[in-house]
Amino acid sequence: MTVHEKIKELEAKVAATVDETEATTEKIDALNELSWEVKYADARRALDLSRSAHALSEGRVYLKGMAYALRTAAACHWLFADYEAALSEALEALRLFEEVKDDFGRAHAMNVVGNVHERLGNHSIALEFHRKALQIRHDIGDTEGASTSLNNLGNVYSSFGEYAGALNNYLESLRLYEEIDNRIGISRALNNIGYIYIRLEDWDKALDHLQRALVLKQEIGDRQNEGLVLIHIGNVHESRGDYANALEYYTRGLKITQDVGDRQNEAASLNDIGNVYQELGDFQKALSYYAQSLRIAEEVGIKYYEIKALINLGAALTRLNDAREAVTHLKKALAISEEIKSNDLVYKAHQSLSEAYELLGELGSALVHHKAFHRSREQVFSEDSANKIKSVVIQSEVEKSQREAEIYRLKNVELADAYQNLRVANEQKSELVTQLRQQAEELDRQSKEDSLTMLYNRRYLDFQLAQEFSRARRFKHDLTVVMADIDNFKQINDCFSHQTGDEVIKTLGSILRESCRMIDVVARYGGEEFVLLLIETPAERAAGFCEKIRASVEQHKWSAIHPDLRVTLSMGLSDDLTVANPEALLSAADAKLYEAKRGGRNQVVWL
Repeated sequence: MTVHEKIKELEAKVAATVDETEATTEKIDALNELSWEVKYADARRALDLSRSAHALSEGRVYLKGMAYALRTAAACHWLFADYEAALSEALEALRLFEEVKDDFGRAHAMNVVGNVHERLGNHSIALEFHRKALQIRHDIGDTEGASTSLNNLGNVYSSFGEYAGALNNYLESLRLYEEIDNRIGISRALNNIGYIYIRLEDWDKALDHLQRALVLKQEIGDRQNEGLVLIHIGNVHESRGDYANALEYYTRGLKITQDVGDRQNEAASLNDIGNVYQELGDFQKALSYYAQSLRIAEEVGIKYYEIKALINLGAALTRLNDAREAVTHLKKALAISEEIKSNDLVYKAHQSLSEAYELLGELGSALVHHKAFHRSREQVFSEDSANKIKSVVIQSEVEKSQREAEIYRLKNVELADAYQNLRVANEQKSELVTQLRQQAEELDRQSKEDSLTMLYNRRYLDFQLAQEFSRARRFKHDLTVVMADIDNFKQINDCFSHQTGDEVIKTLGSILRESCRMIDVVARYGGEEFVLLLIETPAERAAGFCEKIRASVEQHKWSAIHPDLRVTLSMGLSDDLTVANPEALLSAADAKLYEAKRGGRNQVVWL
C-alpha cells in the first residue's frame, strides 16, 4: 500500500467517526492516526489535524488522545526545525504517556526528544533517549518502532562521525524493516546507508543504495524524504566531478524541501549548491548560497549546518584572498564543532584554517592547524574505524545469508527433501565463504590503498611506520622519513581545475613509486602530501636520493597535462630515531618540510 492509499484509508476511517455533536474517543484516535501518517507527505496538514485532536481531547479530558496529538505536533515542529516547540511538546507528551502508562506512546515521545537533541548537537542526550526507546520497543514487541529507533541511533552516530556505529544500526534497521515489509522504513534505511557510503567515498555503493531508495520513495509518495535522497544523489555526482548532474539533483531536492517546509534540508541543499558553484570557480554565487544556508541554520538552530556553512564561507573567502574574514568564520565553525563533538567537522575546520593562515603568511598558526587537521581526521578515518566498518559489512552479509537459508529450510519440512536441502545449503555456504573471502581481500586492499594514486594510504602508512620505527631502533638500522608536498597546489586547482590537480597527484604518485625501491614504503598522506619510508637509509644518503626525485618532478613534461602547467616539490627529511615515537619522527620530517616551504619551496631540507 502506498502512502497515498494509506492516507485515503485513514481519511475514510475519520469520516466514518465524524459526529458533529460529540467528540468521541474513536474520532480522536482516528484523527491522531491520520495526522501521524500524513506528517511526511504534508507536515502542515498533520499539524492542523493534531491540533484538532488535541482540542477535542481537552474537551473530553482524554489524556491519551492529548498525548498522541502532542507527539505528532512535536514531530511536525521537528520537521519544520522549530526545535524549541518540538522539545516542549514532546516532553509534555512523554509526561502524559507515563501518566496513562502507555509504553508504545512513551517510546514515540522519547524518539522525538532524541531527534531534537541530535539536531541540536546534544549527542549524548540523543543517544540516551533513543536507547531507552529501543529497549521499550523490544520489550513490547514493536518491531517497526525498534527499526525506527535503530535508524535514529544511526543518525546520531553519523552526525558525530562514528560511521561504523552508524552503519551497524542502519543495517540492523534495514533488516527489521524488510522482515515486516515496511517500504517507507526500507527506503529510509537505504537512504541512510547510501549516505554513510558517501562519507566513506564509496560512490558506487552509495549510488546503488540511493537510487533504490529514490524509486521506493517515489512509488510510496514519501515526498518529505524524496528531497533528501535527491540531495544525497547530488552529493555523489558532485564528488565525481559531474557538476551538471549535481546541480540538477540539488535543485530538485531544494524545490521539494521548500514545498514541504523542510528547513534543515533546505539549508543542506543551499549549502551543496554553493559547493558546486565554488568548484566551478563562481565564488560570488557560492558565497550567496552559503549565506542563505547559514541564515536558515542560525534561525532554526541547526548547529551542524551552521558549521558547514561557516566552513564553506571561510574556504570561499580564502579563495577570494579575503583570508582575514575567512579566519573569523572558521574560528567560529571550529568552536561550535568542538562544542558538539563533531569530529568530521573539526578536522575540516582545522584544514581550512591552515590554508587561510598560510595565505596570510602566518606560517606558525598554519602549522598548528595543519597538524590538528591530521590528528582530528585520523579520529574519523582511523585503521580501527575502517576495520570496524569492514566487520559490520561482512557480518551483515553473513547474517542475511543465514536468515535466507533458515527461511528456505523451514519452508521444506518433507523428510524426502531433507538431503537435497542440506546439499544445496552446503553449496551456498561454500559459495558464500568464497564470496566473503574475496570481499575481505578486496576490503583489505582498499583499506591499505589510496584510490586516486594506488599508493598506500594514511592508515597503512601509520601501521608500517610503527613497525619500521620499532625494527630500526631494535636492530640499530637506519630509517629516514620523508614528507613531500606539491608546491602551490591550491593555485594549480584554481588556475587549471580540480581534474588537473588530480592528474598531477596521480602523475607524482607514479614518479615516486617508480623512483623508490621495492623495500621502501610510498604513501599518499592526504591531499597533495606524500610520505616515503626509506628503509635502512641514513638522511645524508636519502637527501641525495630525494634531490633526484625533486629534479625529476621539476623536469617532468607536465605540459602533457596542460601546456602552461609547471609542478615542483618540497621535501623534508628526518632520521632521528632518538625521538619518543613514530609520530614524533613524522612530525620532525613535517617540520623540515615547512622549512623548505618557508625557504622558497622546490627544495630538500634535512639539516
